[in-house]
Amino acid sequence: MERLELLFSTFKGIQSPYVLPSTLTLFSEENTDSKTLMMQAIREHFPGLEKKHQRSFKDGAEIPANYRNAFYQKMKDICRKYQIHDTILKPREIHEKISCSFFSIYSNFRL
Repeated sequence: MERLELLFSTFKGIQSPYVLPSTLTLFSEENTDSKTLMMQAIREHFPGLEKKHQRSFKDGAEIPANYRNAFYQKMKDICRKYQIHDTILKPREIHEKISCSFFSIYSNFRL
């Protein structure tokens, strides 16, 4: 937690308008695929964490949904605390783009 606070206070200090937090996604299991290479690096540099990471990614390319959801909620909370957007677009711009996209799709719709 302390590292997150330092990280986000640094972002705030340099007036970063946004951050794009994301969880790790590891694909496939061939020799040169991200999942294989990452697990090799963990095995080599952090052997005590290997089993934990294998469990986290055993069902696919992403960590379980409950961990992802908790991560994204924590990132939203800390972004709000430091008044940093967690998207490139500001909320009003997002609404305007969605409205414009919907209007464009709707106006071009023909039966």
